[in-house]
Amino acid sequence: MSRDSIYATSQYTERTRLDDGYTKSEIMTEIARLSYADGTLTPMGKTAVSGYVKDQYSLDEYEGVLRVVTTTNRSKLKETVTGNSVSVELPTETNDSGISAALYCIDIDTWNVLAEVKNFAPKGETVESVRFDGDKAYVCTAVVVTLTDPVFFFDLSDLSNITVKDTGVIDGYSSSLVNFGDGHLLGIGFNSDRVLKIEVYEESEDGVVSVTAYEKNANFAQDYKAYFIDRENQLIGLGIFDYNAA
Repeated sequence: MSRDSIYATSQYTERTRLDDGYTKSEIMTEIARLSYADGTLTPMGKTAVSGYVKDQYSLDEYEGVLRVVTTTNRSKLKETVTGNSVSVELPTETNDSGISAALYCIDIDTWNVLAEVKNFAPKGETVESVRFDGDKAYVCTAVVVTLTDPVFFFDLSDLSNITVKDTGVIDGYSSSLVNFGDGHLLGIGFNSDRVLKIEVYEESEDGVVSVTAYEKNANFAQDYKAYFIDRENQLIGLGIFDYNAA
């Protein structure tokens, strides 16, 4: 929700039969906008983007532009039915297949895509957390099984020239990203042992670096609204279950 609009999403799979006999499948998300500025709900159009939206933090309206981050998932295969059996053939070239991530910037009045960054995540990684902050966006992608991730910083101040920096591969992944003030980003999530890890990042000239990290053998709430964030004094509070005290 924004001050004047409600955005509703619906996920579906789009399948296209290709001339070479293969079928292309792609997960899509339809996004509809409803205005409630005058006290009534008024449909304001809709569009569709590739991929699926993880949660409400993956969408944001800013100065007439809807920004969306999705996990994209495309596949291509050929099925052959012989009697009661079905054989599946994958194409030799699969550059257009697999899992990655995309960012879209869409005009909320015309639904035109003003800018997009496709396949910015390493192949196979899904979007685990997103935070928009003015003309900046922060995204954590990860392969949750291996518990490694990069964190990406997007500068969206000029949609004709979006710049991207990242941390490279680091241990664990962030389930929440928070602007922590003074140019710092706070990542709350898991380390490679699947217990609490809180990490502070800052943007450098060449990328994004980890300034410091705190780890504890504990479980924690993954709902952003359960956290106490004091940006002015750079303090964080969250409830945990300490495994060592159990």
